[in-house]
Amino acid sequence: MLSESQGAMAEISARKLLELKQWQQIQDLFAEIIGANLSFIDPSGTPFSKPSEVTGFCSDFSIPTIRLKSRPVECAFQAFQNWNERQQHAYQCPHRLNFFSLPVRLRDETIGVVTVGPFLVAKREEEEIYRATCAEHHIDPEPFLDRLREIKIFSHNGIRVITDFLKELTQYIVRLANQRLELERLLPGFMDSRIHGETFFSTAYSGLLVNYLLDLASGFVHADSGSVLLVDESEKSFFVKSARGLRQSVLKKKHIALDSGVAGWVASRKKPVLIGPDGSGEVPKAKLKRPQIKASIVVPLKYRKKVLGVFCLNTNSKNKRFNQDNLLLLDQLGKLASVALLRPSEN
Repeated sequence: MLSESQGAMAEISARKLLELKQWQQIQDLFAEIIGANLSFIDPSGTPFSKPSEVTGFCSDFSIPTIRLKSRPVECAFQAFQNWNERQQHAYQCPHRLNFFSLPVRLRDETIGVVTVGPFLVAKREEEEIYRATCAEHHIDPEPFLDRLREIKIFSHNGIRVITDFLKELTQYIVRLANQRLELERLLPGFMDSRIHGETFFSTAYSGLLVNYLLDLASGFVHADSGSVLLVDESEKSFFVKSARGLRQSVLKKKHIALDSGVAGWVASRKKPVLIGPDGSGEVPKAKLKRPQIKASIVVPLKYRKKVLGVFCLNTNSKNKRFNQDNLLLLDQLGKLASVALLRPSEN
């Protein structure tokens, strides 16, 4: 456990770095996208923000059948304690639901922990198992089982990808906030200039973010090639922000028309698409100009009605990972990335 002085220093650091209202909006968006509750807790155990509730917490649907002497401890906080005391990221609560704890670090110091959950991994257990758990903890099984149907199910690989990316996005936001704070300290008034401030940060951090998105997504589906195209609003076109395994002729293009190819088609529809034997036949054949590609996943990077870009993954051989389930998972990653790519004023 951290000392009280260490916890206080971390809390001050987190509150200095992250404007609470802005962070709350981002946290709530993350929770909505992944379909699980999020909490941000500082190292001393004090909540930094209000928990984002998109589904029931254990304390909400664990209705006791008898009067207990003490109120049950919130499972999200138990997950935090599990990490704080044992450094274990995964935690299964007494109700057989799963949580993850994601430490947020800056300069080798933990300034907080994001807890994610509850969710189920792989599948729901048989109803009899949950009824036995309810009996053991003196919980009314009917409301518990009813609310259990709201809990999202992730595959083992799926939850790893989501939590890895969520952790990286949180680190991205913290690093960005810290750089802004340092820059303002060194050059007072610099961030008051909208043009200088946004140009400075958007170039460096959007590059880091989309590279991580492409690497993580490519590794997950074993893609042979992929790219991230972002919208250049001043030129009304796409530009290649990150790419793997593409021809040099593609990489040399400075601007790509917004209505060009599959990327433009997906951006206009604002919906992800799986192209290939197991995918959709909606894509106009005139857009498919690379016959060596056997399947593709193309996902719009969008926030509400605004399209920020598109990311695309391709395979040149038969690949079972290019399927509808992974399309939905990568769409979630795209939505998470879009929140982090937005300027603070747009969240």
